[in-house]
Amino acid sequence: PGDLIGRLRLGATLVHDERYDDALPHLTRALEIFPEYGGPDSPYEYLARIHEARGDMQRAAAALARLNALSESNWGALLREAAVQDSLGHTAASAKALRKAIRVFPYDVDVHRRLAVLDSGLADLNGVVDERRAVVALDPPDRAEALYRLAVAQRDAGQTGGARETVLRALEVAPNYDAALELLLALRAGGGAP
Repeated sequence: PGDLIGRLRLGATLVHDERYDDALPHLTRALEIFPEYGGPDSPYEYLARIHEARGDMQRAAAALARLNALSESNWGALLREAAVQDSLGHTAASAKALRKAIRVFPYDVDVHRRLAVLDSGLADLNGVVDERRAVVALDPPDRAEALYRLAVAQRDAGQTGGARETVLRALEVAPNYDAALELLLALRAGGGAP
């Protein structure tokens, strides 16, 4: 009864077998034994899975947030928390989880793209520029598109000089990129909006 490892293993096995009602008492007891345990096999991890499987995203988000407060290096849990928070419409909480994930592993282009979209929804224009700049730095396959999106972000943030330079770099990669040509014309005309 007082065996943390035994309770965790049994709870994990039951969650794996989708026997959630049977798993709950073991995971709850494991939390009582060691409430600050934030390892990859933390009871919070399995409780979040149970809540997600049952469609209780509020409780899943709370379990993942608690897990991530105890362990700041669980990249997978941070991405899951961001996705769950986003599904609940909690844009700021989702962006916060993604920022933590980037500190753990900054080399995932898709995470930077997702964060740029969230920052845009939060009207954090400088945050969008930072994330679009990170995407360009990670050298994605469609470099012209990445540069174009950075130029748009810079324009939106009022950085017209930087936007002009960036859109020219996009056109060096793809000279016939229509959207980039239109943006360059708009920037040269002083309006900024294509």
